[in-house]
Amino acid sequence: MRNVSKLFRIMVLAAILSILVVAIPASPVLAAASIELDPEGGEIGEWIDIDGEGFPESDFDASPPYYSEVDIYFSSEEADRNDDIGDEVENYKRVKSGVLVDEDGEFGTRFKVPDELTDGDDDEEVHGGTYYIYVTYHGEDRIRVVAEFTVLAGEIELDPDEGPVGIEVEIGGAGFADDEDITVEYDDDEVDIVSGDEETDEDGEFVCTIIIPKSTAGDHTITVTDDSGSRAEADFTVEPEITVTPAKGAAGDTVKVKGTGFGEDVDVTIELDGDEVAEDESDYYGSFEVTFTLPVKSSGTYDIEAKDEDKNKDKVDFTIAAGVKLSLTTGNVGEKITIDGTGFATNQTVSIKYDATQVATATSDSKGSFSASFSAPKSIHGEHTITVTDTSGNTVSMKFVM
Repeated sequence: MRNVSKLFRIMVLAAILSILVVAIPASPVLAAASIELDPEGGEIGEWIDIDGEGFPESDFDASPPYYSEVDIYFSSEEADRNDDIGDEVENYKRVKSGVLVDEDGEFGTRFKVPDELTDGDDDEEVHGGTYYIYVTYHGEDRIRVVAEFTVLAGEIELDPDEGPVGIEVEIGGAGFADDEDITVEYDDDEVDIVSGDEETDEDGEFVCTIIIPKSTAGDHTITVTDDSGSRAEADFTVEPEITVTPAKGAAGDTVKVKGTGFGEDVDVTIELDGDEVAEDESDYYGSFEVTFTLPVKSSGTYDIEAKDEDKNKDKVDFTIAAGVKLSLTTGNVGEKITIDGTGFATNQTVSIKYDATQVATATSDSKGSFSASFSAPKSIHGEHTITVTDTSGNTVSMKFVM
């Protein structure tokens, strides 16, 4: 009898538990709920797509049908899951209400980035920086899902927006957060502000100057970010540039050519008046440095041009001047002195004087070169001047010590 009573109690308890299991509705698995934003940052007024999954499913076949809906909020205040809209989040904008979740627990909709938060305790203008997207069940305040969103509200202008490496560029910014430190990046690398503002003013504006670092030819991105997360970018176009030292010379002189803003790791050819005089290879930043010996040419102004295999090029004017060399710079009366000249006018008479006395003449060739000899005339001990002049007026003087 005792065993029968015990068995009866067990059967009753089992029946009660089975009834409770049927009576208690299944709760949604909130941990699985998630949302995805596309894009994750945008400007005020831009449409943003939002997709959600893992939410309570709508049952369209039920009688009556059961609809699962969510609301979407946009706020500048950071809160956690299970916090409440209107409590932990006081300033916000409800950008979507009653978004229908389908039978798979998913939804898809879009909202426009607001310019002002008007549904909370205080109205608040939206500026650049980090904001938060909150999802609640429709008609409830409890936050179920949180996502970050970056408002790209700042704007910058560059002056100039193209030029060579090393040029100063003024950056004017507006639409940033008020009274915030700013950081300037060039292709994701921070660069120094060399003058101007290092933080925004009370209107979210600034003006500062940077120097363009070594970089290859083409477009590069300048980005300005403030401490609140406001961010804006603009393109700067690097143009190739060469510098030549010295700016003038005579045949046999060494000339150095430095280049910046060319292609990355590409062959570079140096030409003088269309004739190749040197070649080199640029580095990772599009820079190079090469020297060459100035060939024999008549006096005048010529182009020195550098061009790479990516068709980047730049040229500068270079002056070839007349030059002479003496076989002797010291000697005695009667010694033979040979004088060689380059860079004079072509096919012209060249006069050679020892102090004020003409001692020889010569005729320059098609490249402006000549050679002549004379004997050192009688003169006092000391320094004397040998002067060479062509009929075009090119003149070179050298010292001779007797």
